[in-house]
Parts: sequence; structure tokens; C-alpha cells
Amino acid sequence: MFGESVNDCGALKELVVQQRPDLARSVRVVPKPASLTRRADVTKVRDWVAKLSDTVKASTARGQPVAAVVVHRDADRVDLNGEEEARLASQLAGIPHPVPAVPVATLESWWLLHGDATESINRGWRGCIPRTPRTTDAVDDPKGELQRLTRKRGRGYVESDSVRIATAIRDHPARNGTSPSFDRFVTRVEGLPRV
Repeated sequence: MFGESVNDCGALKELVVQQRPDLARSVRVVPKPASLTRRADVTKVRDWVAKLSDTVKASTARGQPVAAVVVHRDADRVDLNGEEEARLASQLAGIPHPVPAVPVATLESWWLLHGDATESINRGWRGCIPRTPRTTDAVDDPKGELQRLTRKRGRGYVESDSVRIATAIRDHPARNGTSPSFDRFVTRVEGLPRV
């Protein structure tokens, strides 16, 4: 699993294991190379994909076969049609079983989708996330919105809360709305090869 940060990778690992418990002992977070932003130029992307490929080959050479490679990159914009996910999938075409994990616009849109889980990690946050059904992928700045909503109730959300929120989804799976990017991620994870 590769991503933009250790926190994001840890959260996504939790989400993968929730969908595929059989992978619990197999998912490995690899901090480098970190994912590039969507604005990276062609040369940087080519070099980054080569480093990903080298990392996968090195793992296999050490006797640790790689069944799939999950790569996280935030869309960093409202992207209801999944264009950024399709672009990342295209960039990863040479990697074995690539799984682009592209929250729209940021991972926090998925935390807004799972209001009960998000609120469960901090007693003061209870009731701060709106429960009116909406498409959380359409929120322009989900990270900013989550920080603003939680800050009104004391300590505001920080990125290091992500792993705890992802873990809490197991006990609080209810959704308050929809997220096509989350659904695409779940479908891809469910389709991963058996280890």
C-alpha cells in the first residue's frame, strides 16, 4: 500500500481489511515512494511509477509476493465522474493488480460519509456531522468542513485521526449519504485476488 502519507495509508489499510478480512496479515504499508499530486508532470509520474515497480520487484525477490498494489491519491477536487481515479489507474497500468484509491476530493469526504464512526472517536464531536443525505464527494473542501464542524465541539479533526476513524467504521458502518468514490474503492478491494 502506497499513499500520500502514513496516516492515509494506515486508514486505507483498515478499510481494506474490513472489506477483505482474509488479507489482514498480508497488507503492508510502504511509505516510499509517496504518491504524487495530480499536478505532477509526465516525467515525474514516469519516474514515480518506475520506483513503485522497483519496490514491487524487490519485495518479490525477497520472497514476499505481491498480489496487488493499492495506491492512494486524493482527487483534490470535486470529481463526481472519477476522472482522477481513471487517470491514476492508467498511470499504474504496468503494476500488478493496481487498485487506485482516490477519495473525492480528500479522504475526509469518506469520514463525512461515515458520521457515526467519525463522531465515535471523540465524545465531544457527537452530533456535529450533518445527517442530511448528500453526496459527500460533492463537498468542495471536505477536510476543511470536517475541521470546522469538529472545532466547534472542542478539539478539531487532524489527519492523525484518520486511522481511528477508519477503524471505527467496522463498529459504526452506517452511512449518511453517498460517495461514489468510496463505492468504487470497496468494489476494487472486494475484487482483489485471494492470497
